[in-house]
Amino acid sequence: MPSDSLAWIAWFACALLASRLVPERRRLDLFALAGMALLAFISPWSCLAMAVGTLLCWWFLRDGRRRASMLWFVSLVCFAAAILLAHGLRMRVAGAPAEPVLVLLGCAYFSCRMIHLAFEGHTGRLADVGIRDLGRYIFFLPTILVGPINRYGHFERAARRRREDPRNFYSGLERALLGAAKVAVVANLLVEGQLYAWLRIDGPGGFAGAYLMGCVGWVWLYFTFSGYADMAIGFAGAAGVAVEENFDRPWAARNLVEFWQRWHITLSAWCRDYIYAPIAASTRRHGFALLAAMLVMGAWHELSVYYALWGCYHAIGIALCRVLGKRLTVSTLVGRLATFAWLAGCAPVIALLLEHGRTTLE
Repeated sequence: MPSDSLAWIAWFACALLASRLVPERRRLDLFALAGMALLAFISPWSCLAMAVGTLLCWWFLRDGRRRASMLWFVSLVCFAAAILLAHGLRMRVAGAPAEPVLVLLGCAYFSCRMIHLAFEGHTGRLADVGIRDLGRYIFFLPTILVGPINRYGHFERAARRRREDPRNFYSGLERALLGAAKVAVVANLLVEGQLYAWLRIDGPGGFAGAYLMGCVGWVWLYFTFSGYADMAIGFAGAAGVAVEENFDRPWAARNLVEFWQRWHITLSAWCRDYIYAPIAASTRRHGFALLAAMLVMGAWHELSVYYALWGCYHAIGIALCRVLGKRLTVSTLVGRLATFAWLAGCAPVIALLLEHGRTTLE
């Protein structure tokens, strides 16, 4: 595991022990302060960006005139988008892998939460949020680095209903331990350390080899990403707060539409509510709205040509599913295999396109 993840785990363990020493009504405050302290320790720029964004959201939500102001709303969205772009920018140096221009830990999740607050406040569904409640939501230690992109309303209800329950405490720690095993043992040791190594040395070459790497890549990504999500949700459960699920058996999906409803659920729902729905409602062009949503999802990972093509690739796949789904009826097994086959083809197809583009330019 990366050192930042190990620091996060150690910080949570210390915060969990310290929480036994403070009154129950102050324990969420403690976890928020611990989250802020962790960021200040490992990434001060991230802590500063989140603190400024939190203050702007609080200032926006506490006054109805500002919530009704389009200028304030656009300013908040632009601030969050600037943080997201800074997080996604990579600097390329000849002979070296791309490196982030500015390391902002947890800010991809924070940007989405901030835009969520801006939209909900502007539409009147969220108002008069106190700075203490907002700080507990933004800096909540279990979800500050690895998500999921939880909504404020859900978090506030979970915090209000929070109860000390030994069953939730131990089941949360058990889930976090399972998530750590997914990341460290399955993803890092078995998939990356064994399968990837075998494919690089003894695997087939050409497109077939790249396609197999794509298959293994999705397996690695699932165990890594769902493992971290299990850790965050488990830690939150141990702290007494129920957090939204982020994965729901994605390999059981019968088509790509269903897959994106099961994979990284909170990001897919965020793109649906704040990118796809507004664009589709204003333009009546659902294909354009779908492309915009997938491009934003790609930019959420990294601002690069690769992820722009990644967004286009998956938008095309979803559009094909919608069209063909009305004309073809396939079995569940065929649907699942076809879904995984399309997903596994993403990386090799994009690699071919990029190689063709470089060859054409030369």
